[in-house]
Amino acid sequence: MKRWIALASDVARSNLMAHRLPFKLTMAVNYTCNCRCPMCSIWERTSEGEMSLAEVERFFRRNGRWSWINLTGGEILMKKGAPELIDLVLRHNRRLFLLDFPTTAFAPDRLLELVNRALQGGVRRLGVTVSLDGPPALHDRLRGVPGLFAKAMESMKRLRDLDERRLIAKFGFTLQEANCDQLEATITAVRKEIPETTASDFHLNAAQVSPHYYGNAEGGERGIWGKEGGSESWADVVGGHLGRLEGRGPVSVLERLFLKGLVDYLHTGRSPVTCSSLGSSVFVDPFWNVYPCVSWDRPLGNLKEADFDLASLMRRRIVRDAREEIVKRECPDCWTACEAYPSLLGHGLGSAGLALKRGANETCDK
Repeated sequence: MKRWIALASDVARSNLMAHRLPFKLTMAVNYTCNCRCPMCSIWERTSEGEMSLAEVERFFRRNGRWSWINLTGGEILMKKGAPELIDLVLRHNRRLFLLDFPTTAFAPDRLLELVNRALQGGVRRLGVTVSLDGPPALHDRLRGVPGLFAKAMESMKRLRDLDERRLIAKFGFTLQEANCDQLEATITAVRKEIPETTASDFHLNAAQVSPHYYGNAEGGERGIWGKEGGSESWADVVGGHLGRLEGRGPVSVLERLFLKGLVDYLHTGRSPVTCSSLGSSVFVDPFWNVYPCVSWDRPLGNLKEADFDLASLMRRRIVRDAREEIVKRECPDCWTACEAYPSLLGHGLGSAGLALKRGANETCDK
């Protein structure tokens, strides 16, 4: 309950311009990845000079009051010392409510090691999203890894076998030109392996452009949605999926809010709410560069050069200017899960607040 109260307090304060530290951290721990996705060029980027465990510990010693931490990549299972990194996160963030990370699940044993490490470390809530972009042949082709669909199935089965109340394990389906008509076929394929699977076990997102993170500035050439009038077909897919979601727990409530926003975004090319990046959330890349989010290529400083003092960096004029531009919607005005969820919470929406309260006491959706 104490961590729920801490998160609720952080969410409330994130609306205040004077509140200098966000409650959610998105940290890309590496850019190394085993996949070769056409929508993304992270795997082409250098891994030389990526954050070390010693640096991670220095950072969290100075900045250990996060309520929500998202560890992304690259592929976290390819991060050297990933289990120890999980230990550091939990050791130095005693008020942490939610830790989550996406994964290609190419190495089920490594994935289970990370999950068990987090659970044994006392994590309050743990979210794991297993990437799945189509039925077996399509998924393996889009990800560029033969047999990856089978690994995803093995991983999800083993995660479910843990029967752990604190664990939220879902599939992550990234909409792109190559799979926008394959969601139902994907769910059907999964049911052959895991019969109890429902639409609610799938989180949907739309592939979007990010020069500094995904390295895909050319966008449309990769089958990624752009803002040239929106995409009716993609919006129809998301809307149809939204209508099939089950459950009334905290994850379900926030997922519905996110998907409703995604439908609006795909129709209009504009975020349905003003983003709260730099108020509610912040993004740090593997080289300690700080950005408002994963979508806006607006570097704000480097934490190594600032002796890992994020609070001091967040007081800089460049950060205040960036936040003002976000409020004026002079940023990319996107709608990605990394920023949409904290934005919904930061805006104090009634349903989001109720979801948080339920999350303190209820079993998480699985």
